[in-house]
Amino acid sequence: EDGYEVTALLADHNQPEKSLMYIVKKGNRQILYAHDTGIFPECTWDYLEGKRFDFVSFDCTALTRDWRRGHMGFKAVDEVRERMAGMGCIDSKTILVLSHFAHYGDFTHDKICAEENPKGYEVAFDGCYYEF
Repeated sequence: EDGYEVTALLADHNQPEKSLMYIVKKGNRQILYAHDTGIFPECTWDYLEGKRFDFVSFDCTALTRDWRRGHMGFKAVDEVRERMAGMGCIDSKTILVLSHFAHYGDFTHDKICAEENPKGYEVAFDGCYYEF
């Protein structure tokens, strides 16, 4: 509806359920909404080949924990970002956002920003809005 095309992709969240993440496209703009997922399944990587994104929102529930399945943290997101960049899915113009945080330890929005903004990530907050 309204010119949006939504594609569901397999996520790695809660086996044996088939969890999904989404590509949303309108016109020549495309986003990847990668929440409730660990590092993507290979079939999802295969589908992403040749696609370029203007905006990617990453699950970052684990924060500093090194989770690779179910959810991601800083390290796993960096790995996914590196692979996406190597595939040409993202570039310096792509807006990269971390979201879907758990309440672990003393991580505040400001602390996450201090650690992740220098790496080129935006850090989501309730009510944030991105225009691209």
